[in-house]
Amino acid sequence: MLYKFNLLISAVPLTWNGCQVIKPETQQKKSKAQQKSAEQRAADKVARQAANKEKRATILARNQKYQAEYEAAERAVIDAKRTAKKEGSYYVDAQPKLVFVVRIKGINKIAPKPRKVLQLLRLNQINTGVFVKVTKATVELLKLVEPYVAYGYPSYHTVRQLVYKRGFGKINKQRIALSENAIIEASLGQYGILSIDDLIHEIVTVGPNFKQANNFIWPFKLSNPNGGWGVTRKFKHFIQGGSFGNREEFINQLVKAMN
Repeated sequence: MLYKFNLLISAVPLTWNGCQVIKPETQQKKSKAQQKSAEQRAADKVARQAANKEKRATILARNQKYQAEYEAAERAVIDAKRTAKKEGSYYVDAQPKLVFVVRIKGINKIAPKPRKVLQLLRLNQINTGVFVKVTKATVELLKLVEPYVAYGYPSYHTVRQLVYKRGFGKINKQRIALSENAIIEASLGQYGILSIDDLIHEIVTVGPNFKQANNFIWPFKLSNPNGGWGVTRKFKHFIQGGSFGNREEFINQLVKAMN
């Protein structure tokens, strides 16, 4: 009985009457399987580290390319303004392609049509904001809901601050923080968007995959602006000293106060 007991529980070679006892076959198979699994995990780790290193290099190269594009665009505008001034003419800025829309009024006393437009824009709560591509259709929609929203043309810095500080992704209808690039790659990798900087670039430039990138971003939940809205918020347009309507570049100041 003692011989059988040793055969069942022994994990290392034993001796019995001067003879070596061989491990049970089940333990030998288990040891081989564990060794093979450990080797496979080690090989997978090495491959994963190599892939991550290559991916980081790709993302870094893209970021440098984006930065060069932004600097070149700024320099082109400055040069165009200087040339126009030298020639005695005027420089007219290009038509903006992107607006950031913030809902500033609640749900009380809103007509059905503007209410539906706010739903289409995903502005279902007060102090929520979304990016919108400027087209003839979206301009008409913004006119319908103008008394309930503030909007304007965000700068690259504003877009970057919003995505980094308030950015959440929509994954399986859940609101997931954009804490790492892998989350973005899993949802938008098929469109060539691998990192948060790729996502920002797609939004800023209104690229070919803007719709997918914008739909992936959960509507931004902002705070009340520092200092409040003031008593004229609900009743006057921005150009009349109020708060709603098109603020153009001044939307950046509002977002900074609400972010």
